[in-house]
Amino acid sequence: MKRTTRILAFILSAFMVLAFTGCDSASNTSESKGTESAASTASANNDNSESKADDNADTTELKTVKVGVPGYDSNPLLDGGRLADKLGYFDEELSAAGYKYELTTFQEAGPAINEAYASGQLDLAVYGDFPATVARSNGNDIKVIGLANSQMNIGVLVQNDSDIKTPKDLEGKKVIVGIGTNFQEYWSHLVDEFDIDESKVDIVNVVSDAVTVFSTGEADALLTLYYNAVKLENDGTGKILIDTTQYPEHASQWLITGRTAFLEENPDAAVAFLKAYERAQQYAVEHPDELYEALSSESVGVEVYKKAYGYDPTFEYLKTKITDENIEKFNYLNNFLTSNQLIKEEINLDDFIDYSYYKLAFGE
Repeated sequence: MKRTTRILAFILSAFMVLAFTGCDSASNTSESKGTESAASTASANNDNSESKADDNADTTELKTVKVGVPGYDSNPLLDGGRLADKLGYFDEELSAAGYKYELTTFQEAGPAINEAYASGQLDLAVYGDFPATVARSNGNDIKVIGLANSQMNIGVLVQNDSDIKTPKDLEGKKVIVGIGTNFQEYWSHLVDEFDIDESKVDIVNVVSDAVTVFSTGEADALLTLYYNAVKLENDGTGKILIDTTQYPEHASQWLITGRTAFLEENPDAAVAFLKAYERAQQYAVEHPDELYEALSSESVGVEVYKKAYGYDPTFEYLKTKITDENIEKFNYLNNFLTSNQLIKEEINLDDFIDYSYYKLAFGE
């Protein structure tokens, strides 16, 4: 069991993939399968934890907020959260409200975060809409208070020598789709949009080893987070067939969520959290290269993120506000999960989504 917490003076990088449901890396998809306890699936960053603890030695009077995120690399914060971290926005907003946070990263992503929520180990979490909705349907009393990314982009990678030209050509092929993840939802969009006969497709249900299976030629196509698809294409592992930057309505969403009891008792923490993310989005519009640099790591370079995130120079998808368009995605997901018997019945979105904290933060 490896769990390391990082005590920071600021709060919290979707989205894509996985559920997915959470996130994937250059060699891992986002929602890895597993049923280990939340404690046994958590991982963290020891060096950062020690340094931040030293930095915050004089803030012990601040109230601790326990935050969970999917994580694989040295900076697990999702999307704009990484930039907010680098710029010190979490530090400024949270400390001003009387808080600091304890961050736990989960390599098993969404399912492990759900376990941690259920056992009361988390106050807030940023992760995919797929696992969060499943958690709510299973009785986890959590709320969605905002978005970390309204476009958790996903792509389809095919072999370099493939004769697949359109998604319809996936009929008769082996396609890696992580069942129970946002990739499964995206596959449903492709089936509907391109009239794919699913009975003619050999679905390969692999999550954590998906890239390995694809790279060895055991499958013809791979559904993965878009930035990962860009990296793999740059590495010569395959070529992108289609992605959700072309069909944004097919993209999933990274959610900012909180345990209801915590939110009601600590509204200022939720407000501070949202403000830090929103400030990062606004900064990125004027300083996009700093966003790409903040997102990059040793395994995934800046150029990958320039392509994967630079398709919209306004970075509207990083805004925290939940719009009618986002609600449409929630409705689709709700129906998808129910029709595929992944949840027993559709959840009440009016109870699940709470706009009040955004209104407190921004007066809208």
